[in-house]
Amino acid sequence: YTLKDLPGLKVVIGTLTTCTPEPGSTLFEGEQAYFRDIYVHSKLLVVDDVFSLLSSANINTRSMHTDSELGLAAPDPELAKQWREELWKMHAGKSFNDSKGHCEAAKNFKRWNEVMDKNWENKFRNRPLIAHLTRFWDVETPYAKAID
Repeated sequence: YTLKDLPGLKVVIGTLTTCTPEPGSTLFEGEQAYFRDIYVHSKLLVVDDVFSLLSSANINTRSMHTDSELGLAAPDPELAKQWREELWKMHAGKSFNDSKGHCEAAKNFKRWNEVMDKNWENKFRNRPLIAHLTRFWDVETPYAKAID
């Protein structure tokens, strides 16, 4: 895969994967790691550490206007920051804040990409992941065509 660096646009599309032995483990001689994607239907949207949406809805028109979905919208900076920090530490190992406690987006973006790149390499070599965060790269699921 190749990512293009476009000025002003930073996008990370990731998914969660688990492995045996668990992420962060080392292998014994002759061992290899086994991987399984983690499917989580819930979605968490955190915007600038001031607003969060925890929901079953996809962030698209169909889910917001047509489907029956349930979610919690919270314009609560303390909660948004707590969720971001907790989840980012869990899935990327760290969450970076500046001296005022605000999200350091550039450092976090870099960290997420480093974790996903290392995990991509580890999966290719059948080694344990360093965290659960992996790059979304689905070449197995058959998708509907645009004309469907």
